[in-house]
Amino acid sequence: MQLRLDIQGLRALAFIFVFIYHLNSNWLPGGFIGVDMFFVISAYLITTIIQHQKNNNSFKLVDFFEKRIKRIVPAYYITLLFVALIGSYTFLYIDLFLLRGTILRSLPFISNIFFSQGESYFGAKSSENPLLHTWSLAIEMQFYFILPLILKYINNRYLLKIFISLFILCISYGCYELYIKENANMYFSLIARFPEFLVGVIFSILTFNKQFSTKQSTALTAVGFILIIGSLIFINEHVKFLGLLALIPCIGTAFLLIASINPINNFLSYKPLVYIGELSYSLYLFHWPIMAFIRYKNDSYQFTLFEIVEISLLTFILAWICYTYIESTYRKLNNKSFIYKFAPITLLIFVTSFFLIKLNENKKIKEEFVTYVFGLKSHTHDYVETLGDLKAKDQGILLIGDSHAMNFKYFLDKVGHEFQFNFNTITTNSFIALDGIDRNGVSPELLKLYDASRTLIPTTKKQIELSKLIIINIFNKSLYTNPSYSFALEKLIKSLKKDQKILFINTFPVFEKNPLRINHGIIKTSELEFLKILHDKEKDNLLLKLSEKYPNIYYYDISKSKAFNDAPYYNDTVMYYDENHLNIFGTQKLVDDLKVDFYKFLTSIQ
Repeated sequence: MQLRLDIQGLRALAFIFVFIYHLNSNWLPGGFIGVDMFFVISAYLITTIIQHQKNNNSFKLVDFFEKRIKRIVPAYYITLLFVALIGSYTFLYIDLFLLRGTILRSLPFISNIFFSQGESYFGAKSSENPLLHTWSLAIEMQFYFILPLILKYINNRYLLKIFISLFILCISYGCYELYIKENANMYFSLIARFPEFLVGVIFSILTFNKQFSTKQSTALTAVGFILIIGSLIFINEHVKFLGLLALIPCIGTAFLLIASINPINNFLSYKPLVYIGELSYSLYLFHWPIMAFIRYKNDSYQFTLFEIVEISLLTFILAWICYTYIESTYRKLNNKSFIYKFAPITLLIFVTSFFLIKLNENKKIKEEFVTYVFGLKSHTHDYVETLGDLKAKDQGILLIGDSHAMNFKYFLDKVGHEFQFNFNTITTNSFIALDGIDRNGVSPELLKLYDASRTLIPTTKKQIELSKLIIINIFNKSLYTNPSYSFALEKLIKSLKKDQKILFINTFPVFEKNPLRINHGIIKTSELEFLKILHDKEKDNLLLKLSEKYPNIYYYDISKSKAFNDAPYYNDTVMYYDENHLNIFGTQKLVDDLKVDFYKFLTSIQ
């Protein structure tokens, strides 16, 4: 197949769209369609190449897989090594476990399966995961394994029918999972993404050895660009992109691929775009890790102008080095030379990954400062835990809520031990396990946490019925952005028996940045002024309003504690393990300051 410079230019556009979107999703809301464009381009080219080779009786599966491995794997593995080395320096010790797991799953190109299981509620966010972008490469490699087998062993007469049937089946499955079951994991699914590849495959088969006139090509190109530009503007991360909607930019890309050179698409063959297209694979490999590491270090999604320039330069320099000395070199090697030169890289990645934790033992910080290890049995699990003084008489106290309630368990446990009372508890992430919170008001990234919290409602409801005092600690933006949250709390209040009471806890201050990240440890080294968020007025008004409206509802404000005077520090030691949660050290300081006052308040309302 003759090299088409316009396809290199199209690759360049796809990367530029993704790059801008990853810098700031607000700048180009639909920029992520660049990944889908890559899928269509790859499928179209591979199908066309294999068809030519089949017609010439020169297609061999072994040769195909060898070329794919030499083309993709060396640069990919160099990126993994880069991430392992830079991550070892940049990441906190506790986050290295997730990094190592991601690297080991990226090696065999199955990271999409790993990411489909969802990010951890605590630890590095997805935007700070330097290998998040490997999901698309994993899916592409999985597709490369399937497509040649079909093209090799299925008669040409049946190919189109088979691919159209697969397209219909996969698109139907994807739509069912996304729109009916609302399965957010489908974003990383090969089956759901298969139709995007199949667009390229089907268009390649339909137009194989066909040539369109200049007039026809101009029309196809115009429509193709309209579909792509429209997708960039009107599709964004908040819509359910997979399924029928994903076909719009895919078909637009296919139109550009099947069109001959014409006045509209002629600019795709311009040298700057063609050069970016040649580097596009290496550019894609390195741009995201650089962004993720900077976001992790600063604990901020937004980049400064200087950082944008820095990211652009570093991405281009590393991509050029990788393309020149790895990508271009390794694809030309014979098998023996390839194995000889590639084996050390593979071995180095495995050694670095497996010893990533051991090599960073000197960065290890005591668990009490960097994570939360207390009361986890009853957090996100259908299990009720009894804490406090287990020898004391049961007073019917129950603690429920989200991760801030989990954080409050240590405080209540210590107070219980000192003043001889115990309590039962069951908590969840992000959403209190109460009936009435509407799923439609939940942001897509929190749907998995919302669904998990719903499974604990029966047990929570049963515990509420058995309790006399229900202590609720919640901190979630949904509390004031989702009107149903207020409805759920009022519904609970109205269901109480005469001898039951609720105590709302106005939670501790939170921050916009993780102090552990900013200081790269537990000792204050940064002069950054942290923005202390005591509470949101809407949330505070809601809980306070409910306590004033109903005689059996009470309100206690722990944010008034002197322990938070210099928060997020206490005597220049970090008292939070992220921007939203106290560590054990910080919680103990809260206990020391408020235990007497809180117990007096507790006894006054019982």
